[in-house]
Amino acid sequence: HFGLPLGGMTYGGRGVWLPIDQDGNILHLGFSINRDTSNHHSLPAQVVDTYGGREGVQKSLGMAGAALGAPHHNSQTTFSTEAAYAFKSFTLQGEYAIAKLDNTHRSNDIIKDSLVQAYYVQASWFLTGEQVVYRRDRGAFGKPLPANKWGAWELTGRYDVAENLSQSLAADPCKTGTSKCKVEIVTLGMNWYPFPNIRFMANYYLTEALLGNTGLHTPMRRDHLFAFSFRTQISF
Repeated sequence: HFGLPLGGMTYGGRGVWLPIDQDGNILHLGFSINRDTSNHHSLPAQVVDTYGGREGVQKSLGMAGAALGAPHHNSQTTFSTEAAYAFKSFTLQGEYAIAKLDNTHRSNDIIKDSLVQAYYVQASWFLTGEQVVYRRDRGAFGKPLPANKWGAWELTGRYDVAENLSQSLAADPCKTGTSKCKVEIVTLGMNWYPFPNIRFMANYYLTEALLGNTGLHTPMRRDHLFAFSFRTQISF
């Protein structure tokens, strides 16, 4: 996730467009931009990825203002694009975001910024024939209405990637001392909606943190994690 400062200034905007807007056939496109500037009394803006499950291991991908000698006011600027297509019981969606973190590290005794990219692709299919509900007030898909007394059953799959593109042996914004700073997550899941406001979620995670090497002829460092989670969500 892209962290926000507790103090300072935050502003942004989001726009969406529906090129196709029909019952059971919706194409959603969107774009957003956000800028977060912390002050010296607040936590700095940073990018953190949690892998190995929803509450798994956290990997920092960079922190604004972490460079020695950086000013007190540091910003994170994020651009993102999104697309989703829902056809009857099938939904495919994805998002790409790139963030610039100010003053994350020093290289050749010069304070440098970082670029962090993140994207995901997700697909879902309702085995029981329901359709997702598009919430025009939010510009997003919402929960389905179960079509029978057994509720709605949904299969899901998702692939996530997050990486600090500025990481190298010479530049170390992730503070790992390695050549790479990247996390990949594959999630396979099943959702059950017995009622419109209740959801049971079971997910299996296959994750990997790619840290690269620490120098010439040194082995590649990887952290593999596998996890299973079960959660319940009740909406009011």
